[in-house]
Amino acid sequence: MKKQKEWKQTKFGDYEMEVSFPVYHDTHIHVVITKDIHASQQARGRECECGEHHNGQGLFQPGYDGDCPFIFMNHGQFTAGGVAHESFHCVEHICDMIGADFRGEHSAYMVGYLSDAIFEFVLQNHLFGRQ
Repeated sequence: MKKQKEWKQTKFGDYEMEVSFPVYHDTHIHVVITKDIHASQQARGRECECGEHHNGQGLFQPGYDGDCPFIFMNHGQFTAGGVAHESFHCVEHICDMIGADFRGEHSAYMVGYLSDAIFEFVLQNHLFGRQ
């Protein structure tokens, strides 16, 4: 598995990174750190299936029809629990997509790896607690 080191501010005013898991069918996850989850979703043409306006701590959106999954995190409400929560949903989705058993060491490793990648970016770019 490899983390892409290039985090960048996007034209939407948020920050986005791609984390890849090449060992799992070359799966890629887009991680967006933003002050407005709903606006970041809309800017990418992604809407929440439940129809609600999400601007809480974080949100996972699965990828469909070859589209990559997204994790949106609100940097003003950023916590370890929130990152782990959204990472868990993402890894569960990946295992489901590729037909892998979610139980076991491999999925726990993936959750930790993804959570570490998100924290590394937030800390390196001083986004923790930013409003």
